[in-house]
Amino acid sequence: MNGSLRGSALEGSQVYLGLSPRDLILHFQHKVLILFKLILLEKKVLFYVSPVNRLVGALMAVLSLFPGMIEHGLVDSSHYKPKSSISDELSLVESVSGAEEFVSVSVTDIANTNMDLEGVEVTQPAAAESLSSGNSPEGDSNHLKPPSRTSRESSESDWETLDPSVLEEASPKEAAGGGSELPDAFDSKPGTPITVQPLGVSGQGGVTQGLVSGLEEDQYGLPLAVFTKGYLCLPYMALQQHHLLSDVTVRGFVAGATNILFRQQRHLSDAIVEVDEARIQIQDPELRKILSLTTADLRFADYLVKHVTENRDDVFLDGTGWEGGDEWIRAQFTLYLHSLLSSALQQDNERLLADYGVPFNGAWKNTHNFRVWFSNKHPGMTTITPG
Repeated sequence: MNGSLRGSALEGSQVYLGLSPRDLILHFQHKVLILFKLILLEKKVLFYVSPVNRLVGALMAVLSLFPGMIEHGLVDSSHYKPKSSISDELSLVESVSGAEEFVSVSVTDIANTNMDLEGVEVTQPAAAESLSSGNSPEGDSNHLKPPSRTSRESSESDWETLDPSVLEEASPKEAAGGGSELPDAFDSKPGTPITVQPLGVSGQGGVTQGLVSGLEEDQYGLPLAVFTKGYLCLPYMALQQHHLLSDVTVRGFVAGATNILFRQQRHLSDAIVEVDEARIQIQDPELRKILSLTTADLRFADYLVKHVTENRDDVFLDGTGWEGGDEWIRAQFTLYLHSLLSSALQQDNERLLADYGVPFNGAWKNTHNFRVWFSNKHPGMTTITPG
């Protein structure tokens, strides 16, 4: 999705053209904050409404509340690894091995006819052998090295398990030695190496490649790595994609559908958002408890609704001012997320955690996006006041 937005399309506010958080708040009121928290928890969220333009508009307007998400956070949002059978993997290995044998034989034949190519006869087979040895499980672990670009196979970079010393000296031997099996979850114990995200060349306002998330991040570590590692964003799902909802390699999704068959199979989703009725259906009582808005949450939501509805009846002032406008709403959610992240770093301050909900904080800290964010130090967070 981000691949279709390049260059000037990602600059300024034009990337948000047609996405109105203001209309979203006028329609959903306080429930917008519940939608925001649902996605932070990486739950299976299904939006349902017809026609498609209303469906996609509502879903993407919610995502636009997450700072940097539309611009940089959807790179891997539709990428997942379907489980392949062992026979498929074996046939792939055999085809690669066959190609390597063909290369080595052809080079040898050329070397026999021309003695000047004697050096090629020695080096090329050795290269082929090293390639063939890479097909073994042991060979894979010996080829990990600091990545020069974001891998399309994974939104996480190989830095996450390397020792911090590798950042200073990137010799092949050290990179290979750090290439143990990548854990799917981060361990926040004191012994875990923590990397420091450098500032961009352009200063604190720029974005840099995240060492762990693989996304382009700002100085606060945003956007969060929500739509990575099999958590999908599918603004419109055709009936032929129905199998994705129950695919074991898909750990969650934010998806949109117009077909009633998606809505009827409630067991495949944690929450169903019926856009027409502005209703969020959550089956699990424990999840409903986690998402209950606290007094501070309700105060924040009241503040948003009040400013959005103030000039609603005036056709000349409606939507023209800064306060209550689309950009203002996104700025408020950016402040909310900054404060939430800063409060999450205050492990022993129960009052701060209570403002966002102790059950919510506990559940969020177990998510993939929080563990990726927490594994890095982000310079901009030093300027944020918790709470």
